[in-house]
Amino acid sequence: GVGEPEAIRRHWDIGVEVGMPATLMTEIKRTVTLVDASLFGNDWLDSRKASARNEEGAQHAGFETVGQLLAEQVEKADVVVMNKTD
Repeated sequence: GVGEPEAIRRHWDIGVEVGMPATLMTEIKRTVTLVDASLFGNDWLDSRKASARNEEGAQHAGFETVGQLLAEQVEKADVVVMNKTD
């Protein structure tokens, strides 16, 4: 699935404020992004194919293109894991 790092952290903070049990027992220390190296460059530059693969065009609030979402995931990550196939 696709995660929006800022939204996840914001929702986690809300969970802490309202006393959600999981947020009281754990914490988010790092954001890790897994990048598909074989598709990232093309999807970042031209989001049309990525949009077609994306759960029948599911919308992600605040992002005009899949490329913008990919950029945020990498920019906000503390750790980026590159995955590729030979």
